[in-house]
Amino acid sequence: MGNTQWNNTVTNEIQLVLTPTTRPEPTPTPTQKPHQIVSYESKKWKEYNARSTEGLAKGTVFDMTFDKDGMLWVATGNGVSKFDGENWHTLTRRDGLIDAVANSIAVDMDGIVWIGTDNGVSRFDGDSWQTYTTADGLAGNNVRTIAISQNGTVWVGAREYQDSFGFHSGGITSFDGDTWRTYTKDDGLKSNNIYALLFNKNDKLWAGTAAGLFSFNGQFWQPALDKDWHEYFGDIGVRVLAEAPDGAIWFRTETLKIVRYDGVNWDISFTYDASYILHPITICVDKNFHTWIGGWEHNEGSGQVLTMYDGTKWVVYENLPFRHVFKIVETQDGYIWLGTSSGVYRYNPN
Repeated sequence: MGNTQWNNTVTNEIQLVLTPTTRPEPTPTPTQKPHQIVSYESKKWKEYNARSTEGLAKGTVFDMTFDKDGMLWVATGNGVSKFDGENWHTLTRRDGLIDAVANSIAVDMDGIVWIGTDNGVSRFDGDSWQTYTTADGLAGNNVRTIAISQNGTVWVGAREYQDSFGFHSGGITSFDGDTWRTYTKDDGLKSNNIYALLFNKNDKLWAGTAAGLFSFNGQFWQPALDKDWHEYFGDIGVRVLAEAPDGAIWFRTETLKIVRYDGVNWDISFTYDASYILHPITICVDKNFHTWIGGWEHNEGSGQVLTMYDGTKWVVYENLPFRHVFKIVETQDGYIWLGTSSGVYRYNPN
């Protein structure tokens, strides 16, 4: 696999410049950009799925990450799988995982795997399991996202919602190895419904919530976006977070806007065409500053669930053998890895 720690490299030499001369209208008209259609070519793709790969969990792949040794860890709707480059091995509830549905996964620098599920968090050190729920101090059991700081503190975001079974709490919880601490609307958040957490290269923590983008100052949470944003768009939800090589934060809103934010200014001039992907789920900006977007299939049978913007044109991939893309990860060797509704796929853009 090679060293996959490229995304931990701090780049101090890059200076962010993003200052629009005018703010966009509340509902800007998308600009039709040139596009290129690329049909599926099997020679560029490596497929791993439960039908063809022994040891890979069946079900949708919701999240993926690489550990410091280059091992791929995959969170699925039916357990967690790991891949050493040759063999797959799956861990399920029978092994100690608290719930079959694994929504998020992260690996700390000690190699400990943290898994967010529909029913709490599981911690796996390679030999034994430990489980955490609201009874242990979690803000909520429906865990959607996990992020780990450079000092090893684990941060967990949970969804707050109401269903026929009653009220389910949410919020953000941190764990320093001894104590869980919970952050909710009492600590600056405007919503306890948490979609995404992200540590950037400078170890600053961002949160995508049902009421917008927030950042953590070490004590409490504060809205990250400026007054102009809230005047135009209000407290709309932020679903997906990603960091570009220049440190800019990219996110997707509830209204399906794709936004680039440099920490001061925001820009929505980058507008994807909804005819390519109806519902974006994941974003990845690679080392060449190509922006990859994966999501739901627009038209059933089209296979158009992946698009890439290279700065001048859209590249639309069609006839792909999967209907949804939930996660996109780039490794140092330039491969693009996809977590999909039909397993894991590796794409060689070269």
